Amino acid sequence: MVIDVHTHHVPKGWPDLGWPGAPRLRVDSEREATILVRDREFRRIQDDCWDPRVRLARMDEDGVDRQVVSPTPVFFGYDRTPAEGVRCAELDRCLAGGHRGVEIGNHVGAHGGGSFAFWLGRVENAWHRRHDLVGGCERPPSHYLGRFGVDSAVFDERALRLLVDTLGEDHVMLGSDFPYPLGESPAGELIRNAGFLSAPARAKLLGANAEVFLG
Repeated sequence: MVIDVHTHHVPKGWPDLGWPGAPRLRVDSEREATILVRDREFRRIQDDCWDPRVRLARMDEDGVDRQVVSPTPVFFGYDRTPAEGVRCAELDRCLAGGHRGVEIGNHVGAHGGGSFAFWLGRVENAWHRRHDLVGGCERPPSHYLGRFGVDSAVFDERALRLLVDTLGEDHVMLGSDFPYPLGESPAGELIRNAGFLSAPARAKLLGANAEVFLG
């Protein structure tokens, strides 16, 4: 089983989202469209963003069995500040509708956990040497490594090795950023070609870890 945990979907149409400057879609042809933000072009997309037949064909080409589908961050509405109750109500609505989880926008970066693998050593050092900065954290940052995972969208074998060395082979999962042009294509190529991975580790990154993570 090959599972891609980092893919995106954009519907071909959606209602007015109800706030000034909300993203909207300009349909340019049967197969192409453009996401607009405040009437400026944000991103051009194709039908693999919305047509399940095209999407499934691409998955077959890449040898991907399942995808975890997320919205594009432009739809997160970073400039909006809804009340806490509204956020909770929306979360309840999504879970009641069958969603297995929700995506929370952040500034760390989805690809490979952003810069986390590089600055772990620095924050670990700070925990040991700068007790005035530790606050109420009883354990060093490295203690929590087994509690989260990252995707493999780093596009370089050296970076992938760093991720695996830092988080462990049980906590890195195939992520391609499909179907955007800066994503990995074919999906999973980096993992399949990584010479440092053993066959069991490769199988974990391609799908087994995602099965555990997603339950």
